[in-house]
Amino acid sequence: MADIDYRDFVEVLDNTKDEDPFMSLSDMNSPDKPDRKIISQVNKVIKEAEKEAENEDTVEYEEETPRTDAFDERSSMEEDDILRAVKEDRDAAVQAQANFAERIKSCYNAYHAIVDAKYNIPGRSSIVSSDVMDTIEWMMPSLMRVFTASHDIVVIQPVGGEDVTAAEQHQALLNYQFNYKMEGFTKFYTWFKDALIYGFGVIKITWETFYEKKSLFYEEMTEDEFTALSVQTNISIESFDEYEDVSVIKSEDSEGNKTETVETATMYRNVVAFIKKNVYSGPWIENIPVSSFYIEPGARSVREANFVGHRVRRTMDYLRRMEREGIYHNVSEVIPYAEGDSEYSELAQITELEGDYAGLNKELIPTPSDGREYKWVWECWVKLDIDGDGLLEPLLVTFTDDVLLRVEENPFDHGEPPFETLVPIVDCHRLYGISITDMVVEFQRMKTSLYRNIFDNIAFSVNNFYLVARNSGTDIGALLNVKPGAVVFTEDVNQSVREMKPETMAPTIFNLFEYLDTCKENRSGITRYSQGLDSKSLNSTATGVSAIMTASQQRIELIARLLAETGVKYAFRKMIALNQQFITDKMVLRLFNKPLEITPDKLDGSFDLMVNVGIGAGLKELQQSQMLNLLNILPSLAQLGLVKPKHVHYVVSKLLESMGYKDIENFIELPPEGAGMPQGQQPSVEAQPMQVAEGQGSPLDAPSMFGM
Repeated sequence: MADIDYRDFVEVLDNTKDEDPFMSLSDMNSPDKPDRKIISQVNKVIKEAEKEAENEDTVEYEEETPRTDAFDERSSMEEDDILRAVKEDRDAAVQAQANFAERIKSCYNAYHAIVDAKYNIPGRSSIVSSDVMDTIEWMMPSLMRVFTASHDIVVIQPVGGEDVTAAEQHQALLNYQFNYKMEGFTKFYTWFKDALIYGFGVIKITWETFYEKKSLFYEEMTEDEFTALSVQTNISIESFDEYEDVSVIKSEDSEGNKTETVETATMYRNVVAFIKKNVYSGPWIENIPVSSFYIEPGARSVREANFVGHRVRRTMDYLRRMEREGIYHNVSEVIPYAEGDSEYSELAQITELEGDYAGLNKELIPTPSDGREYKWVWECWVKLDIDGDGLLEPLLVTFTDDVLLRVEENPFDHGEPPFETLVPIVDCHRLYGISITDMVVEFQRMKTSLYRNIFDNIAFSVNNFYLVARNSGTDIGALLNVKPGAVVFTEDVNQSVREMKPETMAPTIFNLFEYLDTCKENRSGITRYSQGLDSKSLNSTATGVSAIMTASQQRIELIARLLAETGVKYAFRKMIALNQQFITDKMVLRLFNKPLEITPDKLDGSFDLMVNVGIGAGLKELQQSQMLNLLNILPSLAQLGLVKPKHVHYVVSKLLESMGYKDIENFIELPPEGAGMPQGQQPSVEAQPMQVAEGQGSPLDAPSMFGM
């Protein structure tokens, strides 16, 4: 390396000495004094530079060590760490649920017309108005008819042209699974009813497989037969007795020598097995009590929550069977009747609430025997960073007490907790909605108070009460049990005993009931017209009644649309994802006497879902009238070439569907492809106005094919 002259470098440093603005006062007073500090620093730099120049060829440069910060020092989580983190999330969710628990109890009592015993005075009226139950029960038929009147509860639209076949397959498969396999009507009925009563409904959507078992018994089997039986996937061997069969075989060779050979064979006797037949394998809906559902505080939906928990009661037999199947572990560490199971635990209030919700009576429940002991199990769907990379992984964590039973990644491809919630009335920016109970319970309380006062007044009017002097000598026992014609002995009738009659109640007080009923109808949307209870409607025109019913059902239709958009649509999305993930074999369905082949390759694709929310009874009448009017103008449109037979078939089929008929092919055939309208005069179908003759009821009051 060439020599480097550092004198220029030294002169530059020396020149900066007089220009340094941070020069000390002593240096300013003696400017001729050399700056020894700077010179020593320069000399040190020169020596280090020369040393590096001499050793340039021999120095080995080490690679730069990567910077280590707090993020890189993170370590993966062990099972104990996961359990600790999940229990912290559980405790936070329980605290948040405590406020909602009181609301659940009050809504439950209001729906069942249960009043606290402290408000019931002995000897006075204890009647309770049932407006909450009446309103909700009258809404349920309309809601269920809205969703289930059509055989296609959900309509699936393809995103691209290549997904048309897959969309049709999925639509037929989902409607088949919902209507015929998973008891969809009853599951949705409970889901909607929870939402109306509590303002919040929850279901759990998983993949389940159900089998029918047939018992098999074999008295004796060889080892080969037993092996052939055990390898069959649809056969489960429950018990058997194994033994060794020893046999002696005698033989004689050509020279007449006799030999005996002992052979041992493994044999099986009393073999008990079950053959399993797959009855249904597909999406399954489970109704979750709102008191058993827990979610991260502040979360506004299941999809954005970092913690979603389901608390469920399981038997020890269930836990042991799950361990045998390889799903649970550490079951041997679970202690029945542990401290956390007692009624004095920190979750006692929630446990009692869940028991009341499920109709459990502690006094009637016998002491469980071995295997029937109950444990409260937490099934938690959480997002945790378990590998230290700073990213959250969706996990399924199951535990009871302090025992971790299961830890695995979310087994579903959609990556979300398998729950869906819905609300009847949206409370903006909140997970829980507004219930019908919240809207009606105020009128129920006021009517209960009025009922009790009125019945007390009537009771006092019929059974008078008396004022009796303490020393009058009156027979108090006879006075307390007064009967018609009875005699009550007293020493002084004129002054010591006199009859007390309450004042007659003003007739105007009964108008208050009418006012409260009107307010309740305006708030809930359930009118006497929609219930068929108003006798005045018999003298009204059907058009007027239909208009009133249409207006009164707007609230119900809005609730139905909210139920569809907040929960039903997402539930079917999860069902589509489950079908795409778990259906691996070809299956053949039979819908309306027509075979339908479902294959896994036909289920792939992207879809848009539209929940088929129907219309109420009043709007059905209006829709049928409009379709009849449409049929009247079709002949004129046919003369202009705007209508073909397939269009007429479509209108008639929709008319039949609105009437409730599902076997449309028995009424009208599909026209051949390319068929044109016949020439000549077309028949006209006149839509007669729905007038009601005097003395006849409205056609809306007649029983329909739905029984409503």
